[in-house]
Order: sequence, then structure tokens, then C-alpha cells
Amino acid sequence: MKKKLLTTCAKAMTTFAIALAVFAIASCDYWKEDFYKAGGDTANDSAGFSKTESRPNDQNIAVDNRSILIRDSDTGRPVVNAQILVQQNRITLVTMTTGNSGIASLGGQQLADGVYLFVITSDGYMRTEDNLTIANNGIVAGNQISLPKTINEPNIKIILDWGIKPYDLDSHIRLRDYHVYYANPVDANGALNLDRDDVTSYGPETITIRNIDSSARYRYYVHNYSESPEMSTSGARVRVYVNNVYRNTYTIPTTGSGLYWHVFDITGGSNFVAGAGIVQSEPQ
Repeated sequence: MKKKLLTTCAKAMTTFAIALAVFAIASCDYWKEDFYKAGGDTANDSAGFSKTESRPNDQNIAVDNRSILIRDSDTGRPVVNAQILVQQNRITLVTMTTGNSGIASLGGQQLADGVYLFVITSDGYMRTEDNLTIANNGIVAGNQISLPKTINEPNIKIILDWGIKPYDLDSHIRLRDYHVYYANPVDANGALNLDRDDVTSYGPETITIRNIDSSARYRYYVHNYSESPEMSTSGARVRVYVNNVYRNTYTIPTTGSGLYWHVFDITGGSNFVAGAGIVQSEPQ
């Protein structure tokens, strides 16, 4: 009888422990950005929202394929009064301005299928360009663009935006023995910083490099933390800026399978060397 009772208690405790572990994992999965500041200031999460403030639900901002959403890359908040020029051969065909929601619409303007240059400017932000494809009079992908604020020191900004799924993509950057990502958002010297971690679709995820080491190799890649669906379906785009000047956009390949997208390496302080695409294991 005693042995049976002990066995029953042991099973109950095991079940409880498993349930607790599942809860903890689920919590960290969804709200991991609130947990990684161990021993630090936990009054605000990584997006700058207080723990008691209602967090914005990104999925409540409806953006159809005739519209474009402009966000602040450090906070995820909408950028109001941003100007967007839609151009072909540097000739402006459409001019739009974002409203309070950060959204601007093509309205009744009819555009032929093709690739168009979107030029985005806003006071205090870095000028941004991106080539977006329009088909059937709608933007195919990439209709969220997150803008970085200008910085009064040498810097490199790396900004990741994507679609609704997978829900959680993570930016990672390595420099020698330093590995900056959601669980380690700042390196020991303060030269690498994950400014924002997003876990609820769309992004942005933002990394800032200061005190740029021209003798080092920086490795930047994206991890599919959600694991499913395939990252190749995400429409992810990575924009890079050097010293407040837009440099390039990297678009995720639509083929391949794996949890990691090695986007590029940075050498010589400002040279971007394209990575190997989606890979099966973490780049070393």
C-alpha cells in the first residue's frame, strides 16, 4: 500500500513538473523578449513598452496589398507623415503620405505589373529605398518597411521585416566570441545591440553595430524560432544601412529548407558578402 501511494505521488509530481515545464516553454516562446533581461532593468520590454501598458497587436493593423505600412525600426510603432514616392526609371508616378496608423494607400492609382522603386523619407529617419513588385495592381510582398532613426556616430543598422508566418523569426549576429540575439541582446563592449525582438509576426527585428571593427568579420543570419512553416514562405526582407545611408535589401530565397538563413557577412567595416542562403545548421 505504501509503495503504491509513493508511486502515485511520484507520478503526480512528474505530471505537474511536465505541465510546469510546458507552460514555461510556451511563455518563453511567446514572451521571450520579456525574460532575457536577467538581472537588468525589467521595467520595460525590448520594444520599449512598460509591463503594465497594453501591448499593440500587430495583427490588428490591417494592410491590404494596395497599401504600405511604415514602422519605427526600434519600437515597431507607426511612423506618421512619412512620404513615399513610387517610381520607375526615377520618374515619380505616385506620391503617398502615411496617416496616424503609419499606413499609406495607392488609392485609385492603377499601376501596370512590374518592379517599382519605393522611396521613403521622414524627418529624423534614414532615407530608405526598396524595389517592390506589383502584380494585378497590388504589392506582391514587402509592404511593411521599418525605418531607422538617424544616429550621430558611425553605425550599421540591420533591420528584418517579414510576413504573418512564421510568427517568430530571430536576428543573430556573431563577432569573434560574441553572439548577440534575443537571449543575449548586448555584447560585452556595447558595440553590438539587439534593439528590438519581435515575437508576433511582421517584425521589425533591429540590430545596431557601433564602434565598427574594420579588421573583424561580422556574421548575420536569421533563425526560424517558430520552426514551422518554412522560413522561405515568410517574405522576409533585411535592409542594411551604413552611417545613416541605405545600402541594400536582401530578400529571402523562396526555395530551400532549413531553420537558418545566413544573409551576409560584413568585412572591412562596410563590405557585405552574401551568405549561403537557407542552411540546415547554424552558421559557424
